[in-house]
Amino acid sequence: MALVDGRDGRYIDVNQPWVALLGLSREELIGRTTPEVNLWPQGEAEAQARIRLEMRKHLLLRGRIDGREVRLVRADGMAIDCTMSARMVETGGRPVGLWLIRDVTESRKAQRALSQSEQRLKMIFDTAAEAITVHDARGLVIDCNDAAERILDLPRERMLGRVLSDVVAGLFDEDGLPYDRARLPDVLGMKTGRPSSNMVGAIQHRDGSLLWASVNCRPLRDEHGRTSLVVATFTDITALKETEMALRLSEGRLRRLFDHAPVPMLYFDTGMRQSQANVAWRRAVGLDPGSLTSEEAFYRLGFPDAQYRALLRERWNGLVAVADGEDVGPLEADVHCGDGKVRTMAISSGQLDGGFIFSAHDLSERKLVEVELAELNTSLEKRVEQRTVELTAALANLKRTQTELVRSEKLSSLGSMVAGIAHELNTPIGNAMMVATTLLERHRHFQDQVAIGLRRSVLEDFLATLREACQVLERNLRRSAELIASFKQVAVDQTSHLRRRFDLMEVVREITMALRPTLRSSAVSLVDEVPTGLVMDSFPGPLGQVLINLVNNAVLHAYPGGSGGKVTISGGPRGEGQVWLRVADEGRGIPAEHLGKIFDPFFTTRLGQGGSGLGLHITFALVTGVLGGTIGVGSPPGGGAHFDIVIPRLAPPSGPAPASSIGSGRGAQVAGG
Repeated sequence: MALVDGRDGRYIDVNQPWVALLGLSREELIGRTTPEVNLWPQGEAEAQARIRLEMRKHLLLRGRIDGREVRLVRADGMAIDCTMSARMVETGGRPVGLWLIRDVTESRKAQRALSQSEQRLKMIFDTAAEAITVHDARGLVIDCNDAAERILDLPRERMLGRVLSDVVAGLFDEDGLPYDRARLPDVLGMKTGRPSSNMVGAIQHRDGSLLWASVNCRPLRDEHGRTSLVVATFTDITALKETEMALRLSEGRLRRLFDHAPVPMLYFDTGMRQSQANVAWRRAVGLDPGSLTSEEAFYRLGFPDAQYRALLRERWNGLVAVADGEDVGPLEADVHCGDGKVRTMAISSGQLDGGFIFSAHDLSERKLVEVELAELNTSLEKRVEQRTVELTAALANLKRTQTELVRSEKLSSLGSMVAGIAHELNTPIGNAMMVATTLLERHRHFQDQVAIGLRRSVLEDFLATLREACQVLERNLRRSAELIASFKQVAVDQTSHLRRRFDLMEVVREITMALRPTLRSSAVSLVDEVPTGLVMDSFPGPLGQVLINLVNNAVLHAYPGGSGGKVTISGGPRGEGQVWLRVADEGRGIPAEHLGKIFDPFFTTRLGQGGSGLGLHITFALVTGVLGGTIGVGSPPGGGAHFDIVIPRLAPPSGPAPASSIGSGRGAQVAGG
């Protein structure tokens, strides 16, 4: 207790309990205020000043303060929670406050600890994965957590104050029967006062689905020993039950699979004491599983001959040792079956659930087939040997035929060129003959004039005629010489396959000149767009044959029936040491389905119409073989086709391969150039 001056808040007097509580002596307190003796917590000056002002006003206005909670600081620095009460009295004409103080520090600590414990329990209760319901003595739900709403499929407000069996859609035991209310765990716990554990049941949700739960109940007793509350927990074990049911189904399927498997199987349990056989075993082997009470019994019944049985056991033990705990077998053995027959079987075994499972594959039919196959193979070997001789002869004949076809194809193009050159030479040689005949006639006339007396005018006329005739002869003979030289070079290159240095433009020009007479009758113009200066060290003959084949292919297929058009040979340098050539037409194009087969040998769309199917195959073989390059074909949707060639300026060092190698590469003549 303390007496405090109501005017300035200074201590007038304090008793011993006050001194003991605050840790300050009576002399240290009297005449001083509470802030002066540092009874208020440091760092809270404004808040403490406001509290003191409120308490002083309250005491002056109402004359009393009852149980105001404050925090003070003892002289030793320890903070204490206190409740303060005061009454205002007058003594000697001045207001005096009579203050009482009570230490509630320990009480407040206990309250805070209790509150924290309750919060922790509440958090555990609310966040538990299991559904938790609390029931009173009547079985009514008085509390539940969030998991209860999910597992029981009921909102909290529908459960509170109700019996669970009245609000849950359905409760069933493991046999699928509805739970009797008297058997429910919470009811049993309330009646018997004993806990119940791991009671399994199904809770029906409102959508008709079932949730399996393991239910545990624990009664709580009051101070008189009576059951006042029951706490029930529901653990969702739906996944576990589904796994169990799936396992049972799987075991059933495995059992049916074992029973109805087409392979004979026999199962011995641990210790090889009991056996089970499937239907195929009973049908094929026929040994009664009831009589196979051990491994020894199986050996004696299946292999009655003691010597054979000992040999078989030795071989089987050897396989077991090699297997080192893995599957054993197969071991071929002659088994004496229940029907009295001996069957050759492949026996294997493996471990299963601590026991052993044996399988027996009947090899009797296979052995019979093997004997028949051996006899058949012997006869087939003789037939194959005979057929091989026949096919070898046929292949040799085919290769000779192919060589002749290729040679004919090459000579055909050369023959066409000869016909064209002959036709082209006819004009200049005919003109030369006509001029020579005219000149001979004028010579006779000149001789006659000389005999009768030569006049100057006659001489001048003869000389003029002679000069004109010589000019005509020189012009026509030069044209004939050029045609013959061009044909000679092409013919030599085509037949000799000589390697030499040449300008690509000159070879293309010679081919163009040689082909133009032939093309003139087809109304097809041949355009040469190859620049000069592309010097090569290669084989002009194969290159010329490639160009001739491509141009003839275009004339034959791009412009059928003499419809006329244009074929262009273009080219140029490409990268280092390479040149490119393109032979393009503006004809009807190549069908897409033919592009992939265009270089295959003997592929042609003009079979029986003069097409051999070897022209483009020879072209492919020459480009990729002798010339060491590549060739491709394209036919855009708008019509026309083009063949693109890339070859090195320096041909490969190997000599030219014969163009008759039909087996390598691809080739064809196709409809549409």
